[in-house]
Amino acid sequence: MSKVAKGASSSSSVTVGVRIRPLNGAELAASMPAVFGGTDDRKNVEEMDEEGDLVKAWPFDHAFGNDCDNAMIFKTVGKTLVEQALEGYNTVLFMYGQTSSGKTFTLFGGGGHLGLVTHAMEYVHKLVHACVDKEYIINITYAELYNEELKVHLTIPGPTHSRIHCTNTPPSPPSTHC
Repeated sequence: MSKVAKGASSSSSVTVGVRIRPLNGAELAASMPAVFGGTDDRKNVEEMDEEGDLVKAWPFDHAFGNDCDNAMIFKTVGKTLVEQALEGYNTVLFMYGQTSSGKTFTLFGGGGHLGLVTHAMEYVHKLVHACVDKEYIINITYAELYNEELKVHLTIPGPTHSRIHCTNTPPSPPSTHC
């Protein structure tokens, strides 16, 4: 597993990434231009005018253009969060954006693409089972704040492996112990 992320301290570290979703079917059908894109170094979001000239650019730790899939995003930001969580650090993946900006697709996937949640759970499973000399207690909360209403979601489908015991214990934030 990795050491604490570059630049991170034991008190806090925030990394900001932006995902630029591709044009949807209606936008493509209307021949709308893509006015936002990421740079080749994946560090800036650029706004372009209809002629393709640069209007403005914003720097970020990570700027994922419409050529990036969920697996690449997980490898870049999610993998480190899982590793740090298993090293004992509190980690959070926070998504924010307007309706239809791609938050649900990024988190849960669709159309044959896995989301960050599935990538993270598979990686947790892999790391926990590879480490036979440690016991982990992992608490996971999945919450949604929508229209100023907090909803806590967590379901655990199917049977669990003999080394993993999962429970869902509402009404306090759901907790999964692995």
